[in-house]
Amino acid sequence: MSLIEISPLRASERARWNELWSAYQRFYGVNLPADVTEHTWQRIHCGRLHGLGARDSTDHLVGIVHFLYHEDSWSMARACYLQDLYVDQAARGSGCGSICGCLRSLKPNCRRLPSPRARCAGKMNTSAS
Repeated sequence: MSLIEISPLRASERARWNELWSAYQRFYGVNLPADVTEHTWQRIHCGRLHGLGARDSTDHLVGIVHFLYHEDSWSMARACYLQDLYVDQAARGSGCGSICGCLRSLKPNCRRLPSPRARCAGKMNTSAS
């Protein structure tokens, strides 16, 4: 497995994030309006939505994950909700989108919450990540 570094998305990565975000939408068969994409990017950078980027050994963004914290009807503690996860097709199989990659990096964020619960939404294609 090649070295993958995970850290918050950088403002300078907007163009590459947009490429990955668009590919993620194609995977789901949707085409979100440009204003929704802009609003999503802005929310990532103001802290209302959280975004992490996976970068290869050349610092190239190859994966994205978006998550948020929310109230939980099954607990008195807040929960961590994984909303979006996408890995560039060329980087699949590297561990980037697995527990060894983006999801592993999400765990410390969830652990900051008392009695955290993590949930994932969306369709899974385990052969592709």
